[in-house]
Amino acid sequence: MLAAIVLAPHWLVSGGATAATRLSEALAELCDIELVRMSSAETTDHIGALKVIGTACSNPLSFAKTVLPSQLYTQFYRSRIPELIDRGDFDLVHLHNVIPTLEMKRIAAACVHREIPYVISTHGLVEVSSMGAAYELGGPARLAWRFLVDSPFRWVVRRARKILALSPADQEILDRLGFRRSDVVVVPNGVDMPVPSGEAEREIEQVCTKYGLPFPKPVGVPVGMFLGNHTRNKGILVLLEAFSTCEKPFQLIVAGGHRPYVDYEKYSASRLRDGQHMYFPGVISDTEKNALFRYTDLFIFPTLADTFPLSVLEAMAHGLPILATRVGGIPHQVDQQCGDLVEPGNPIALRDAFERMIVDRQKLESMGAAARKRAATEFNWPASARKALAAYQSII
Repeated sequence: MLAAIVLAPHWLVSGGATAATRLSEALAELCDIELVRMSSAETTDHIGALKVIGTACSNPLSFAKTVLPSQLYTQFYRSRIPELIDRGDFDLVHLHNVIPTLEMKRIAAACVHREIPYVISTHGLVEVSSMGAAYELGGPARLAWRFLVDSPFRWVVRRARKILALSPADQEILDRLGFRRSDVVVVPNGVDMPVPSGEAEREIEQVCTKYGLPFPKPVGVPVGMFLGNHTRNKGILVLLEAFSTCEKPFQLIVAGGHRPYVDYEKYSASRLRDGQHMYFPGVISDTEKNALFRYTDLFIFPTLADTFPLSVLEAMAHGLPILATRVGGIPHQVDQQCGDLVEPGNPIALRDAFERMIVDRQKLESMGAAARKRAATEFNWPASARKALAAYQSII
């Protein structure tokens, strides 16, 4: 088997790529599988029994990078994955992620040419099916999206042997694409439960010192955390607008890759009241992420378009209650015992839900305990790997 992560090389951090890697790592204990991903350089590595290959990419429109919307420029990245399929001896290919979709089609076409069956996991399905609305594209950019993303994606879906949906919420979209219900299998993301560390307090103190957070944590001041790339579809502007109108004291950690259209200085200083602080640490390491999860009281994820976000599961595994939007597969992750869901794109609803949740600290803690229990019992990689393997076997 070959698992292929279709992802532009500049996306160094991606929940979809992480999920694909973790699923493939669990599958490597059950079958012969390699993982290849689009990369900035040629690399070969091993994660346990899993061989991981990075294949260098190029973009023929590099001369126009500064004038094209990044979402459209990204579609033209090309890799050597189709050539690897042409030269390889694979029984099945598993496609993860969907952007750049033109490259996804090239990889799928190589499979069709070699008569190798392929399956697709639905990472990014909600975003791609939005016809550019998830990225606030309009006019000519929306038209370009139809030809560069929607059309090739439909081509790939029509020829897939099975779709490995991340949640039942994907079924409605797949119905609109005309895919056979009988060939849809739900294989959710899993999550690694955190292991207790004797260095936990020291790690928290180190990350607080590095990013300017107070340590020890101020008593009575709730700490919220967002983790994700600061792209519009993640609801970053909704998040900042919501907290800029809060009346109560808070600390808000907004972790993830920065974007030039976000005025971080404006939100971190001029629009805040006494007792309110925002922190923008940028991309953080796994160790820093785990330390900040332990420091935090509430995970906030106001995404506008998401399929089955891994960051939500990671926060749940750390015992954090969740405040998120009712989007994609999130309602299948977060039930009423674990947190609260609001409609996307509504900063007032997000602010009100936050202020309501932080009033009852005891209830907040019970939600966190329920979230941790749900993550441990409902979402684990070995179970997902067994479901994926059963789908492979039914095809081969």
